[in-house]
Amino acid sequence: MVKYSRPRHGSLAYLPRGRASRILPRVRYWPPYDGEPKLLGFIGYKAGHMTAYYIDTTPNSPTQGLEVSKVGTVVATPPIVVAGVVGYGEENQRLKELGRAWSEEVPEVIRRRIPTWRPNQDALEKLKALKDELIEVRAIALAQPALAGLPRKAPDILEIKIGGEVEKALDYAVSKLGKEVKIEEVFKPGDFIDVIAVTKGKGFAGVVKRWGVKILPRKKRRGRRVV
Repeated sequence: MVKYSRPRHGSLAYLPRGRASRILPRVRYWPPYDGEPKLLGFIGYKAGHMTAYYIDTTPNSPTQGLEVSKVGTVVATPPIVVAGVVGYGEENQRLKELGRAWSEEVPEVIRRRIPTWRPNQDALEKLKALKDELIEVRAIALAQPALAGLPRKAPDILEIKIGGEVEKALDYAVSKLGKEVKIEEVFKPGDFIDVIAVTKGKGFAGVVKRWGVKILPRKKRRGRRVV
Protein backbone atom coordinates (compact mmCIF):
# COMPACT_ATOMS: atom_id res chain seq x y z
CA MET A 1 0.00 0.00 0.00
CA VAL A 2 1.31 3.45 -0.91
CA LYS A 3 0.34 6.33 1.31
CA TYR A 4 0.57 9.85 -0.01
CA SER A 5 0.94 12.87 2.23
CA ARG A 6 -2.07 15.16 2.13
CA PRO A 7 -2.07 17.81 4.85
CA ARG A 8 -5.43 19.11 5.94
CA HIS A 9 -6.73 22.37 4.50
CA GLY A 10 -7.74 25.46 6.40
CA SER A 11 -6.27 26.84 9.59
CA LEU A 12 -7.86 26.13 12.96
CA ALA A 13 -6.15 29.21 14.38
CA TYR A 14 -8.98 31.44 13.20
CA LEU A 15 -11.89 29.55 14.74
CA PRO A 16 -14.49 30.69 15.48
CA ARG A 17 -14.46 32.88 12.41
CA GLY A 18 -15.84 36.37 12.84
CA ARG A 19 -16.13 39.60 10.97
CA ALA A 20 -13.24 41.99 11.50
CA SER A 21 -14.20 45.18 13.32
CA ARG A 22 -12.00 47.30 11.02
CA ILE A 23 -9.82 46.95 7.97
CA LEU A 24 -6.57 47.56 9.89
CA PRO A 25 -5.17 44.52 11.72
CA ARG A 26 -4.03 44.54 15.31
CA VAL A 27 -0.26 44.50 15.83
CA ARG A 28 0.47 42.34 18.86
CA TYR A 29 4.27 42.46 18.76
CA TRP A 30 6.89 44.97 17.65
CA PRO A 31 10.38 43.57 16.94
CA PRO A 32 13.43 44.85 18.87
CA TYR A 33 15.41 47.57 17.13
CA ASP A 34 18.59 49.36 18.26
CA GLY A 35 19.46 51.64 15.33
CA GLU A 36 18.59 55.23 14.63
CA PRO A 37 15.02 56.09 15.62
CA LYS A 38 12.40 55.38 12.97
CA LEU A 39 8.92 53.95 12.59
CA LEU A 40 8.84 50.17 12.84
CA GLY A 41 5.80 49.78 10.61
CA PHE A 42 3.78 51.32 7.83
CA ILE A 43 0.22 51.22 6.48
CA GLY A 44 -0.46 49.91 3.00
CA TYR A 45 -3.41 48.87 0.86
CA LYS A 46 -3.61 45.99 -1.58
CA ALA A 47 -3.62 47.34 -5.12
CA GLY A 48 -3.50 44.18 -7.21
CA HIS A 49 -1.38 41.23 -8.33
CA MET A 50 1.64 40.73 -10.56
CA THR A 51 3.74 37.87 -11.91
CA ALA A 52 7.46 37.88 -11.07
CA TYR A 53 9.98 35.91 -13.12
CA TYR A 54 13.29 35.04 -11.48
CA ILE A 55 16.08 32.45 -11.45
CA ASP A 56 15.57 29.81 -8.77
CA THR A 57 18.70 29.60 -6.58
CA THR A 58 17.28 27.22 -3.96
CA PRO A 59 19.80 24.41 -3.33
CA ASN A 60 18.65 20.92 -4.39
CA SER A 61 15.48 22.34 -5.92
CA PRO A 62 14.14 20.59 -9.07
CA THR A 63 14.10 24.00 -10.77
CA GLN A 64 17.49 25.21 -9.51
CA GLY A 65 19.11 27.45 -12.09
CA LEU A 66 15.94 27.72 -14.16
CA GLU A 67 13.62 30.65 -14.67
CA VAL A 68 10.44 30.27 -12.64
CA SER A 69 7.42 32.49 -12.04
CA LYS A 70 5.61 33.41 -8.88
CA VAL A 71 2.57 35.52 -8.11
CA GLY A 72 3.18 38.71 -6.16
CA THR A 73 0.96 41.23 -4.39
CA VAL A 74 1.21 44.93 -5.16
CA VAL A 75 0.75 47.10 -2.06
CA ALA A 76 0.07 50.83 -2.33
CA THR A 77 1.75 52.80 0.47
CA PRO A 78 0.75 56.47 0.36
CA PRO A 79 2.48 58.79 2.85
CA ILE A 80 1.17 58.70 6.40
CA VAL A 81 0.67 61.72 8.65
CA VAL A 82 2.00 61.69 12.21
CA ALA A 83 -0.91 63.25 14.08
CA GLY A 84 0.26 62.57 17.63
CA VAL A 85 2.64 60.84 19.96
CA VAL A 86 1.93 58.45 22.84
CA GLY A 87 4.28 57.54 25.67
CA TYR A 88 3.99 54.28 27.61
CA GLY A 89 5.42 53.23 30.94
CA GLU A 90 5.29 49.92 32.78
CA GLU A 91 2.89 48.84 35.51
CA ASN A 92 2.48 45.25 36.68
CA GLN A 93 4.57 44.12 33.70
CA ARG A 94 2.14 45.74 31.30
CA LEU A 95 2.17 48.90 29.25
CA LYS A 96 0.47 51.91 30.79
CA GLU A 97 -0.19 55.11 28.88
CA LEU A 98 1.55 58.05 30.55
CA GLY A 99 0.67 60.79 28.10
CA ARG A 100 -0.74 61.58 24.68
CA ALA A 101 -0.14 64.72 22.64
CA TRP A 102 -1.76 65.72 19.34
CA SER A 103 -0.36 67.89 16.60
CA GLU A 104 -1.89 71.23 15.68
CA GLU A 105 -0.91 70.89 12.01
CA VAL A 106 -3.22 68.01 11.06
CA PRO A 107 -4.90 68.59 7.66
CA GLU A 108 -8.51 69.70 7.88
CA VAL A 109 -9.82 66.74 5.85
CA ILE A 110 -8.33 64.42 8.47
CA ARG A 111 -9.06 66.58 11.52
CA ARG A 112 -12.83 66.46 10.97
CA ARG A 113 -12.83 62.66 11.22
CA ILE A 114 -11.00 62.33 14.55
CA PRO A 115 -13.40 62.99 17.42
CA THR A 116 -10.64 62.71 20.05
CA TRP A 117 -8.32 65.22 18.37
CA ARG A 118 -7.38 67.83 20.97
CA PRO A 119 -4.17 69.82 20.36
CA ASN A 120 -2.53 70.63 23.68
CA GLN A 121 1.00 71.95 24.05
CA ASP A 122 0.94 71.28 27.80
CA ALA A 123 0.42 67.57 27.14
CA LEU A 124 3.56 67.51 24.99
CA GLU A 125 5.62 69.26 27.67
CA LYS A 126 4.30 66.84 30.29
CA LEU A 127 5.29 63.92 28.09
CA LYS A 128 8.82 65.29 27.74
CA ALA A 129 9.07 65.67 31.52
CA LEU A 130 8.24 61.96 31.94
CA LYS A 131 10.92 60.72 29.55
CA ASP A 132 12.75 58.94 32.39
CA GLU A 133 9.68 56.79 33.04
CA LEU A 134 8.97 55.97 29.41
CA ILE A 135 9.80 52.51 28.06
CA GLU A 136 8.07 52.84 24.67
CA VAL A 137 7.12 55.67 22.33
CA ARG A 138 4.53 55.32 19.58
CA ALA A 139 3.38 57.62 16.82
CA ILE A 140 -0.30 58.05 16.00
CA ALA A 141 -0.21 57.49 12.26
CA LEU A 142 -3.02 58.50 9.92
CA ALA A 143 -3.22 56.77 6.56
CA GLN A 144 -4.54 58.54 3.49
CA PRO A 145 -6.52 55.91 1.56
CA ALA A 146 -7.68 58.45 -1.03
CA LEU A 147 -4.08 58.72 -2.27
CA ALA A 148 -4.07 54.95 -2.83
CA GLY A 149 -7.05 55.15 -5.16
CA LEU A 150 -9.62 53.99 -2.62
CA PRO A 151 -13.07 55.63 -2.78
CA ARG A 152 -13.04 57.03 0.73
CA LYS A 153 -11.47 59.92 2.61
CA ALA A 154 -11.75 58.76 6.23
CA PRO A 155 -8.23 58.09 7.54
CA ASP A 156 -7.20 54.81 9.14
CA ILE A 157 -5.58 55.37 12.53
CA LEU A 158 -2.82 53.15 13.90
CA GLU A 159 -0.26 53.47 16.67
CA ILE A 160 3.19 52.59 15.31
CA LYS A 161 6.12 52.02 17.64
CA ILE A 162 9.25 54.10 17.15
CA GLY A 163 12.43 52.04 17.43
CA GLY A 164 15.70 53.09 19.03
CA GLU A 165 16.53 54.62 22.41
CA VAL A 166 13.48 55.99 24.18
CA GLU A 167 14.83 59.53 24.52
CA LYS A 168 15.83 59.71 20.86
CA ALA A 169 12.54 58.09 19.83
CA LEU A 170 10.62 60.80 21.68
CA ASP A 171 12.64 63.55 19.99
CA TYR A 172 12.05 61.88 16.62
CA ALA A 173 8.30 61.69 17.23
CA VAL A 174 8.15 65.36 18.24
CA SER A 175 10.10 66.37 15.13
CA LYS A 176 7.63 64.48 12.90
CA LEU A 177 4.44 65.83 14.49
CA GLY A 178 2.06 67.06 11.80
CA LYS A 179 4.37 65.98 8.97
CA GLU A 180 4.21 63.26 6.37
CA VAL A 181 6.39 60.15 6.50
CA LYS A 182 7.09 58.22 3.31
CA ILE A 183 7.75 54.53 2.94
CA GLU A 184 11.39 55.23 1.98
CA GLU A 185 12.05 56.48 5.52
CA VAL A 186 10.95 53.17 7.04
CA PHE A 187 11.99 50.39 4.65
CA LYS A 188 14.82 50.02 2.18
CA PRO A 189 14.90 47.87 -0.99
CA GLY A 190 15.79 44.30 -0.11
CA ASP A 191 14.51 44.40 3.49
CA PHE A 192 12.70 41.35 4.85
CA ILE A 193 9.45 42.45 6.47
CA ASP A 194 6.41 40.91 8.11
CA VAL A 195 3.01 41.63 6.59
CA ILE A 196 -0.12 41.62 8.76
CA ALA A 197 -3.49 41.88 7.05
CA VAL A 198 -7.21 41.25 7.41
CA THR A 199 -8.54 38.55 5.10
CA LYS A 200 -11.52 39.23 2.89
CA GLY A 201 -14.83 37.64 3.81
CA LYS A 202 -15.77 34.43 2.04
CA GLY A 203 -19.41 34.33 3.10
CA PHE A 204 -21.11 31.11 4.12
CA ALA A 205 -18.54 28.81 2.52
CA GLY A 206 -19.10 25.07 2.44
CA VAL A 207 -16.70 22.37 3.54
CA VAL A 208 -15.20 21.92 0.05
CA LYS A 209 -14.01 25.51 -0.20
CA ARG A 210 -13.31 26.02 3.48
CA TRP A 211 -11.57 22.76 4.35
CA GLY A 212 -10.70 21.28 0.97
CA VAL A 213 -12.54 17.96 1.34
CA LYS A 214 -13.03 15.71 -1.68
CA ILE A 215 -16.22 15.91 -3.73
CA LEU A 216 -17.88 12.50 -3.51
CA PRO A 217 -19.00 10.39 -6.53
CA ARG A 218 -22.12 11.29 -8.43
CA LYS A 219 -24.29 8.46 -7.06
CA LYS A 220 -23.89 9.39 -3.40
CA ARG A 221 -27.43 9.63 -2.01
CA ARG A 222 -26.72 11.82 1.00
CA GLY A 223 -24.94 14.55 -0.95
CA ARG A 224 -21.64 15.11 -2.69
CA ARG A 225 -20.19 18.24 -1.09
CA VAL A 226 -20.32 16.81 2.42
CA VAL A 227 -17.89 15.17 4.81
